Amino acid sequence: MEKILVMTDSNSGITQKEKEKYGIEIVPMPFMINDQEYFEDISLSQEDFYKHLEDNTKINTSQPSLGCLEEMWTNHLKNYDYILYIPMSSGLSASCASSKMLAQDFNGRVRVIDNHRISISQKESVLEALQMVKEGKNIDEIEKYLTDSAFHSIIFLLVEKLKYLKQGGRVTPAVALIGDILKIRPLLVTTGDKFDTYAKCRSEKQALGKIFEAFDEYINGEYKDYYEKGQLVFSIAYSKNKGYSDILKEQVLNRFPKLVFHFCDPLSLSVSCHTGPNSIGCCLAVNEHLN
Repeated sequence: MEKILVMTDSNSGITQKEKEKYGIEIVPMPFMINDQEYFEDISLSQEDFYKHLEDNTKINTSQPSLGCLEEMWTNHLKNYDYILYIPMSSGLSASCASSKMLAQDFNGRVRVIDNHRISISQKESVLEALQMVKEGKNIDEIEKYLTDSAFHSIIFLLVEKLKYLKQGGRVTPAVALIGDILKIRPLLVTTGDKFDTYAKCRSEKQALGKIFEAFDEYINGEYKDYYEKGQLVFSIAYSKNKGYSDILKEQVLNRFPKLVFHFCDPLSLSVSCHTGPNSIGCCLAVNEHLN
């Protein structure tokens, strides 16, 4: 059986501590804060990050250096036949394309999977890949499955304030100002390539209603067969505060009892950087390899 190491980046929300539990490798995402470089979950904690964010400190996201990746891959290939690397979606970062170029120097032993995932859905891909490795699937089978199932997930993300989206250039200053005055909370949606506005909400109750509406659409439409077979996974992520995560979980599972709940984790800092604190995301993802 092939020895395969599953690797991802910290955009997945998987912590350095969790990597020991899962037996994987995590590439920490770099941040520039006041012109100093920090690495997620290594030299930059959740607490310190939100303090900088709320103090209006200038924070820029970056991608892992190719030198760092090359060194990690070279070292791990001394003990593994293959590396399966699942970075964040190419639609949201250039790191995937850069990694693919670098992998060409490793004669097929490093497979970079662009399955258009980020944050919650990216973690789901990692967990499914791990299960396939445990099942004895070879590297070609896993690569094909993850590529073919690239768009079998969707994330809904409720943002508290528009100011952070404005800072990232995702909304105009005028829209952000009007939105914050009117206390409009945008509900964003992504299948991995970009974040679009799904709805504009004035209250948490209205936002929950919109999430249920969206889940209804997908569970009774595109994902219906997977839902009926118990192969549709539901997970939650939040920035800084759990807020009403537990309420969301309870109400969603009461309404859609065949959903498989996986986790409720902090949102990765690379996403929180653009959405700000007190955001909450939920994900539907197909998983045909649940154990």
